[in-house]
Amino acid sequence: MKKVLLGKFTYLDDAEKVIDELLKVGYSKKDISFISPFPVEHIIEKLGGSDSPVKYSVFTGGVLGFASAIALVLITSLAYILPVGGKPVVAWIPYVIVMFELTVLLGSIFNLLGLIAFCRLPDIVLFIGWRPFLPSLTDDKFGITVSTDRVDEVKAIFERNGAEEIREYS
Repeated sequence: MKKVLLGKFTYLDDAEKVIDELLKVGYSKKDISFISPFPVEHIIEKLGGSDSPVKYSVFTGGVLGFASAIALVLITSLAYILPVGGKPVVAWIPYVIVMFELTVLLGSIFNLLGLIAFCRLPDIVLFIGWRPFLPSLTDDKFGITVSTDRVDEVKAIFERNGAEEIREYS
């Protein structure tokens, strides 16, 4: 039965040494997970990470906001026609403000929803899945989780590279 080991490290160099050693021993990139209070690009690339998909949710929200703004101004100006002395009924210049506002509004709402969904907040066990975590990993510590059958080997690697704390989850 596979277990998950979580090692907490004070220094980034120690965590990087553990990742290198685990990859050398033969663990796959999908079995290793790195938790950090800030993004560390070279480790993300080393573990085969990718960019955040939140940008696509923001773009989707912006496009939907712009399209709904166009629909809103067209429908309201054609539904409530006000004679304005020979001027066009659908005048685009004043509607640019409404289009901008709805684009920004829906883009920011979709940004919030994307952050909540893709960052797994809240971490609901039944729907999204559970993952090991320590609150100190958001402050100034680094964490490495490894899904393994060889618990003793991983514990030895963690201890050899200065793990401050090692937790075992089943």
